[in-house]
Amino acid sequence: MFQDKFSEYLSDYADLLFKLYGDRVKTWITINEPYSVCVSGIRILGELRPNGIVEYLCGHTFLKAHAAVYDLYQRKYKATQNGKISMAFNLQCNYPETDSAEDIEAAERANQFALGWFVHPVVFGNYPQVMIDNIANISKTQGFLESRLPVLTTEDQMLLKGSFDFIGLNNYDTFLVSDNKKVDIDPSYINDQGVNFTYFPNWTVDHSIEMRAKGLGIILNWIKKTFNDPEIRILEQGFPEASTDLYDNNRHKYIVASLQQLWKSINEDNVHVTAYTFWSLMDNFEWDKGYSVRYGLNYVDFNDPNRIRIPRLSALTYNYVSTKKTLRGLL
Repeated sequence: MFQDKFSEYLSDYADLLFKLYGDRVKTWITINEPYSVCVSGIRILGELRPNGIVEYLCGHTFLKAHAAVYDLYQRKYKATQNGKISMAFNLQCNYPETDSAEDIEAAERANQFALGWFVHPVVFGNYPQVMIDNIANISKTQGFLESRLPVLTTEDQMLLKGSFDFIGLNNYDTFLVSDNKKVDIDPSYINDQGVNFTYFPNWTVDHSIEMRAKGLGIILNWIKKTFNDPEIRILEQGFPEASTDLYDNNRHKYIVASLQQLWKSINEDNVHVTAYTFWSLMDNFEWDKGYSVRYGLNYVDFNDPNRIRIPRLSALTYNYVSTKKTLRGLL
């Protein structure tokens, strides 16, 4: 993905898909969770390239490839197919650990370094200013001759600006963040943000569900305010459990709490959300967690050669909401 050819390869592939399926497929995602790939997935390459450099090269490559595909569609297919294109961006709610101004600013930086890293360029044409400034200043302190964040050229910015038709959002968790501007000797993506993360606070399950739902509302309002009130499509939300129990009451409560919050965001905060998709239809292989966690509305028996699938309680919950178009009866 670090090759200059990546944009060309992805555009060739997308061109074929548009040609074959564009008359029926009207929603396209160029890249799924670029943040996850560049920060979590890229750790596999950590021994080959330094941290604090490779993440930004990865993101830079993805942004340029996305812009190339978007431009291709506008030129060749938009007039006849009239589809919509975006990336599937992911952001977990970064919740200030305290009410201090420093922690509130830290939460804003964390948002910009995660979602803003990719959304800011497709909306406004360039990286968030806080990323540009932080990485340049810290790079200089660490003895680099130039910033570790690659520069988007004028041509890059022209292609990127406006290269989206909606914001595709994947959201799962709420984390606590606090201010920490201590500069480490060695570069790292985390240190560039100037924050500390508490990834899994010692909350009860019920409080965790409450905070995840609250976090969704905070994120949706932040996107509305920061990126000029765009159309938002929630492409993934889900609740992981290691248990194989069919009575997944925690996932049931998560669905209800999230959709309650979504209703408030749409009807009280006037956030322009037009779609919601739950992850996942069935248990599957989950990134670096493999089969150790399950997100499925439907249980899958991976020990059975036929991979028997059985609906969980959450499947009935989601079916009820999808068919009845209401949460009444579930609260």
